[in-house]
Amino acid sequence: MSERQSSSISNFRDALLRDTFQWCVEHSAFYRRRFSAISQFGGLCDLQRLPILRRDEIIAEHSDFLCDAGPPAYVQYTTGTTGTFLPLFRSYAEAAFISEFYNARAMGHPGITRSKRPLHLTLTSAYHGAGTPIPGVAYVLSAGVYDRTQAVQARNLLESTYRFPGVEERVSAIVGGDILIRALTAFLMDEGIDPSCFSVKTLILTGGYTSTRTKSLLGNLWNATVIDRYSLSEIFGGAVQAYPGGPWIFDVEIIPELVNPVTLQPVAAGIGVLVLTSLFPFSQMMPMVRYYTGDLAEIVAGRSAGDDFAIRLLGRERRSAIESRCSTVSPLVLSADLHDILESLPDVAATPRFAGVASDAAMEFAGKHHYNLDVHKDAHGLIDKIRIDVGLRYSPWLHRDRADLIATQVRDALYEKSPRLRERVLTDDLEFTVNLLHGGKVAPFSMK
Repeated sequence: MSERQSSSISNFRDALLRDTFQWCVEHSAFYRRRFSAISQFGGLCDLQRLPILRRDEIIAEHSDFLCDAGPPAYVQYTTGTTGTFLPLFRSYAEAAFISEFYNARAMGHPGITRSKRPLHLTLTSAYHGAGTPIPGVAYVLSAGVYDRTQAVQARNLLESTYRFPGVEERVSAIVGGDILIRALTAFLMDEGIDPSCFSVKTLILTGGYTSTRTKSLLGNLWNATVIDRYSLSEIFGGAVQAYPGGPWIFDVEIIPELVNPVTLQPVAAGIGVLVLTSLFPFSQMMPMVRYYTGDLAEIVAGRSAGDDFAIRLLGRERRSAIESRCSTVSPLVLSADLHDILESLPDVAATPRFAGVASDAAMEFAGKHHYNLDVHKDAHGLIDKIRIDVGLRYSPWLHRDRADLIATQVRDALYEKSPRLRERVLTDDLEFTVNLLHGGKVAPFSMK
């Protein structure tokens, strides 16, 4: 990023943050009380003066939190898997601005003036309510994969040739939640259809965590470039991964920060929890100012709220074992690391999603693996015990040597990921157990 580009982004965010603060104070009773002690707000330089916002606060004061008392244009929601169900509203004015802004940007895009606009297939999600329409360069078709009929329709759309004026004749990109794209892939493979036979050149994943291994597999099966986007229902905007396994870069429409999960102070280097601020006028009815996402991340470039800020996502805080010492966060077991290690082992049991779309064996690719992380703390709040239960496809006593090898592989891989874990175990400061069971005795793990 050039110095000029960096300055432009900083100025853009700074101006919108000032507007966001003013909008919140004028239109939300919740924010008016929250920011009452701040008489002057200077934008980015004052951002860290504002308190951290948590989901429970929004739920408890939902009516006062709203910046518009009228009926919403769109009702969205979190699924509740990351905590208590939270309804999210977008106003008519907000939706109109988003439509006008992105339509103008699309019209100025070189792709809109070329001979053919790209043709995309969007896999619709039933989990988060009515999506906010965002104009773009592509012409979009929609399908689902929640049952076999929908999956067949999606396949038909991929196989079809279209004669829309000024639009590509075949679908060249698929956009959707990682689970949905994995489900469609599993369906096609189970039907004996090679995904690379289509004209798809790009897969755009949105939402949940997807390992580098799975992204590489999807890219190879489809012979396509995989683009992964970080997003959550509460925030308009997100981040994109530069390449599978690479750093995450944030959209200019939001301000990202990393804070210590204990002190809530900004993290200059290393690991912290991601905090995001959505900006007016992209967010008007429910702007989120310094929203605590619960996602762990590590800074790989730049600084919090800076233009060149880039991170590595590490998984959910509540699904990990971390300790904070002298304002430094040290990982013991990170949920992303644990997921990646166990996903690579074919012995680990998995529960398929979307029953009936294809065989259970195939739909495990879109399912959840069976394992659990149990963390115990002593009277002083220090982690003194970690137990990982891993559910296998068979009873461990049937293949004892193989089971012992798996336990050793998991332990050694986690030691390699976290020297601090190894150090504490070898000094008898921490009891660490990898416990192997039949998959039926361990519930599917949630990365949420």
